[in-house]
Amino acid sequence: MGGRIDGSSPPFTNLWLLWLGAGLNATMTCYGFSVTYSMIVMLFCWVIWLLQTAGTQIVVCSFLFGVVDIFFREVEQFGASKIPLEGPIIFACAPHANQLFDPLVVTKCTDNFANRKISFIAAAHTMRRSGVGMLARGFGCIPVERAQDLAKKCVGFVRFSQEPNKIYGRNTTFTKDFLPGDIIKIEIGKGESHPVESIISDTELIIRSDTHVVRSSSSKEDQDQDNPMTSLSPFPSSSSISDTIQEFKYQWLPHIDHSQMYETVFDKLGAGGAIGIFPEGGSHDRTHLLPFKSGISIMALGAIAKYPGMKLKIIPVGLNYEYGHRFRSKVILDFGDPIDISPTFVSQYKQGGDAKNLACAALLEQVRTALKSVTIETPDFQTLRMIKLLTRIINPPEISHLDRVIMIREIAAGYLKTQNDSRVKNLMENLESYDKSLKSHGIRDHQVEQNLVTDDKEYAALLLISRLFLSFCYLLAVLPALIFSSPVLGTAKIVSIQKAKDACKKSSIKLAGRDVIATWKVLIGLVMVPCVHILYTCVAYYYGGERLALLYFFFAPFVCGVGIKCTENGIRVYKSIWVLFLVITGKRNASQLVERRQALKQQIIDVMTSCGWSSRGDHSHHHHHHHESGAELS
Repeated sequence: MGGRIDGSSPPFTNLWLLWLGAGLNATMTCYGFSVTYSMIVMLFCWVIWLLQTAGTQIVVCSFLFGVVDIFFREVEQFGASKIPLEGPIIFACAPHANQLFDPLVVTKCTDNFANRKISFIAAAHTMRRSGVGMLARGFGCIPVERAQDLAKKCVGFVRFSQEPNKIYGRNTTFTKDFLPGDIIKIEIGKGESHPVESIISDTELIIRSDTHVVRSSSSKEDQDQDNPMTSLSPFPSSSSISDTIQEFKYQWLPHIDHSQMYETVFDKLGAGGAIGIFPEGGSHDRTHLLPFKSGISIMALGAIAKYPGMKLKIIPVGLNYEYGHRFRSKVILDFGDPIDISPTFVSQYKQGGDAKNLACAALLEQVRTALKSVTIETPDFQTLRMIKLLTRIINPPEISHLDRVIMIREIAAGYLKTQNDSRVKNLMENLESYDKSLKSHGIRDHQVEQNLVTDDKEYAALLLISRLFLSFCYLLAVLPALIFSSPVLGTAKIVSIQKAKDACKKSSIKLAGRDVIATWKVLIGLVMVPCVHILYTCVAYYYGGERLALLYFFFAPFVCGVGIKCTENGIRVYKSIWVLFLVITGKRNASQLVERRQALKQQIIDVMTSCGWSSRGDHSHHHHHHHESGAELS
């Protein structure tokens, strides 16, 4: 873990706890106590020793890093050598596509490769939750209160006035609900939020008109610009001007003073620490970056203003998930070039007013540009799927996942510039048609190249028999783990899907709520896995006695680990069975798919060359990046 956290005990101070645990275990066993009870007492003493010796943060981080290794099959990084080993750093991470795992995988990589401990900015309402909050506090997160988390629906209805900056209400209680500086959020379209200037009566109030605006596409996140997680809308907007007679429901949001949170961040950076932040604010499952919030600019410029001469750097971190909501998927972190803070921005920030706003906006745009260079952006999921299919067609099967992600990013950037070109449109149509053909035959693209090119039906038949036998063997190996995990997997799937639906209802920026699915799968697992394990241990004790119970309790987790690996290999073998059936029984269809793929590959190369999608040509060059990175962490 790279050293002991300040405040933890020296490693030998509490050595008596280990001695006490071992002594109690031996003594209780000698006097006829159950081996199970004596082991529990010993383990309790050892856990207390671990917490006091290593420190809570190290223990929590080690536990959560273990969760990352279990959930993801591969965690790779590129560019970690760019992280300074000392000095203040702000890690700007995007896209925020996974509520729980985004900060975990970033911290895991920075801890392993640069020994940097990151304090992430986390929503205060999340840290107030019992289970997640305990983990967040142990992880060293810094809480930030968000106005939208404290929003309350108000009685009555409001309408826009023809008079500038005035809002009228019907059956409203403005004098009771609002104070100057609070925010009124009018439920029109995606929501419009305005700071309250003054309250005239229960049915009239004035809103500020001098707000510098960065419009956001979210519903819950569009709030006060002083809030590092939100932004403000101007008044009046085009949508509100278009209809001044309609009445709308509205909400109250408090004005929140974030000065204490900023001071905490400034002092952390002043001491040479590292801060992590997601400039988009809340998590989402879009395929492009959302508008950034101003918090990261205020943190960077404010810290340097408070500590002149600080050599602060901002490190852009791109999070690229294969399927972030799926168990045993892959993730790649791409660390970009460090951003140095311009002294001009700091001088403008110190001036306050419009100069401060301009400095924050300029730095925010610089951060956004840097993050675009390490992330993948496409208009929608279908386009992203087709670009991934495109890269699989033109690349050899042995290309690493890291190299593939880099190439996808290059092609996606080129596609955004030329998507209206007729050649590009035709290529995308052909890709979609080819994809539908693959689905209709129940196979995947890599199987077309690897399995459908053979003319030897006898060899294919022998291979089919061997893989049917191998699939049966894998099934037998998986059964014990499946029996143990089925209650957990079933419950986690049902609950996570429902939570994703609930998240979509509460936000207009989420498409399918994929950003919360993995979080709920893990939370359900953290609760249910120990409970199910203890339950099955009790069953083993009831039917087989203490020896079987101890055997199960300590060794069943290893059986489950083997089951996970066998499941991954078994699925790959099972998917190849249908392809072999196609080779044996449908040679004509197989040949047509192979020919179609070859023609499509040539079309892709022609379009890439003519449209200039990749300036590097031969993508085998990426392999030297992979070796440089030290890559795989899992």
